[in-house]
Order: sequence, then structure tokens, then C-alpha cells
Amino acid sequence: MTRFRRFAIAVACAAGASIALGGCGWFSSKRGGPQPVQFTPTAQLAAAWRANVGKKANTGFVPALRGDVIYAATPDGEVAAHKSAGGQGLWRVSLGERLSSGVGLGENSLLVGTLKGQVVALDLNGKVLWRSQLSSEVAAAPQGAEGVVVARTTDGRLFGLEADSGKRRWVFQRALPALTLRYQPTVRIVPAGVLAGLPGGKLVLLNLSNGEVGWEATVALPRGSTELERVADVVSVPVVDEERACAVAFQGRVACFELQSGNVVWGRDFSSSVTLAADERAVYVVDEKGAVSAFSKPTGASVWRQDKLQERQLSAPAVVGNRILVGDEKGVTFALAKDDGALAAQVSGDGSALTGVSVLSERSAVAQTRNGNLIAFAMN
Repeated sequence: MTRFRRFAIAVACAAGASIALGGCGWFSSKRGGPQPVQFTPTAQLAAAWRANVGKKANTGFVPALRGDVIYAATPDGEVAAHKSAGGQGLWRVSLGERLSSGVGLGENSLLVGTLKGQVVALDLNGKVLWRSQLSSEVAAAPQGAEGVVVARTTDGRLFGLEADSGKRRWVFQRALPALTLRYQPTVRIVPAGVLAGLPGGKLVLLNLSNGEVGWEATVALPRGSTELERVADVVSVPVVDEERACAVAFQGRVACFELQSGNVVWGRDFSSSVTLAADERAVYVVDEKGAVSAFSKPTGASVWRQDKLQERQLSAPAVVGNRILVGDEKGVTFALAKDDGALAAQVSGDGSALTGVSVLSERSAVAQTRNGNLIAFAMN
């Protein structure tokens, strides 16, 4: 029996349950922990500044960037704003209730979700604008554009809300498989609509205005004889360019699709527990064991694979200039060369895993950690 099955059985074995595999990777390290990585640095990676935003953070709590301000939230209900240059605190508010997601961005608002199923909209100074009650816990950071806020809930629904009031405009719903992963990614709003990866391996494009389905594509088909083996949820925030949308599924595939039609461009058998990253050249994804792979974005051909970070429970990758950043369970962040995957640099953080990374520039990024800190990284 695999480590995944042993852990999942201990967590959830009833129909309709979710498998609470939170974290940056969901598997135990080998006995004694991973060994130190030996490599010759070819770049410099440093922690430029650090700021605390709350007690703790979970997977899905990703800092959001607008202009020169970083916004972040923590599960204890804190929402804070910091200057991206230097980390100076601008304001901090407590919403007085547990949050289930980090900060999403609307056109002129900040958006968070609660464990009790509310979407809370704040202005850019932290003042609450409205609250909208949904059907269950908000599963990921809501996102807004063109007068609509989109939020997803753990019962398999996507809601379109009026951006100025929170009033419900539309609801999209699909039946959930018997078992699903606890983590569900946020949606991606694109010019053609809103993209969402779903439990069961589907990727859908919805009309942002009315929630009607534009197209539906299959990232992965559930396989196996047991419900655990058949878990094939899309775990990635869809990544897009003008032509393609790409996503990865647990126990499934990494695949890219035509953005306008949903027709598959390519797919590769792959399993990941964290979201992927991409640039104009390649798609970057971490597998269950912690190997980082790059696939050609146009064709799906393998570009490189870096396996020296296995068993470290890696975070989702982030593309920062000509490097790929990933963090491990102990708070060490690594920079990989984008062209061949070679390890280029590393730096220690606050001893806890990264819950999400946002890119600031070609040479910098900011990450949130499980200990509730923001850490800005600078590369040379």
C-alpha cells in the first residue's frame, strides 16, 4: 500500500468525504529526512525582508500583489497590506472569524473567504464593503473582474456575485466524486471567461457574466478499482496565455488545451499535489516525490527533470525571471535554472513551508509561510 493510501485511509474513508492532504506536498519524508543537497551555486538568492501577518497559514494562502502593495491574509482572520519594497506595514485588520482562503483581487477590492461560507470584500484600505453568504466553506481565494466576483465552495459549486454588492448572479454546480482532495485551487479569469479546475479531472471555461459553460475538457480520467485510486482532481490554478490553458491533476495528467475551444493540444501522464507554473516556453510542475519537471508548452515534450529535491515535500513552483523557485517543508527555498533545471542557489527562511509565492519582478518574489510570515526573495 502506498504512503498516499495509508494516509488517506486514516483521514477519510467515507463516501462524500474530502481527503485533507493539506500542505506543500502530501507525503512523509524518508526516515531521517532528506539528505543535504550538494551543488555548486551559480546565483545568489537572499531574503530581502520579512514581515509577520498572522499566527499561521495554510495551503492556498498566497500573497496578492497590486501595484507596489502586497496583500495577505491568515486563517485567524488577519488581513494586512505591506509595501513590496522593504515590507513596511501599511495597515492590518482583524475580521474576527476564521478564513479559509488567502486574498483574491477584484477590480477595486480585496476578497477573502471564510470557513462559514462567506465571501468578504474589502476596499484597498481594509474597510469591509460587503459580505455574501454562500452554500458552504469557501474553498479558495475569490477573484473578480468585469463587475463579477467568482468564488468556489467545498460542496462543488462556483458562484458569480455582483462585484458592488455581493448579490448572487449565477451558480454553476457539478456533483462531487465520492472522495475529493481537501485542497481546491482558485479560478483564473481570462478575456474569454473564467477557468476552473474541478474534482474528477475536468477543466471548464464559464461565461463570466452568466456562468454558462463555454467548453469542458478532460485533464484526467479517474482510474483504479477503489475510490482512493480514482481520485483525479485538478489541483492547479489554470495557467494561460493567448492561445492555451494548462493544468495538472492528481493521479492524472498535465495537459494544455486551446483556450478558445478546449481542444487538447497535448497531455502527459503525471501526478502532482500542487499547482503548476508556466512561461512562454514551458510548463513547470512538481511530481508526488518532489522531482521538478519542465515540459514544452507547444508540444508537451520533456525539456528537463530535476530529481535532487525528492522527499522534501516541495511547494508549487514559481517562475521568477530565468529561475524557478520552490520551497521545501523545512523552509529552504531553492532556485533552479529555467533552461536546464540545474540547482543554482538556496536560502533558509523561517523554518516552515511556503504556502504560496507571488512574483514581484524579474529578480524578486514574495512568499507566505506556514508560520504566518511574508518573506521577500531577491536574486542575482
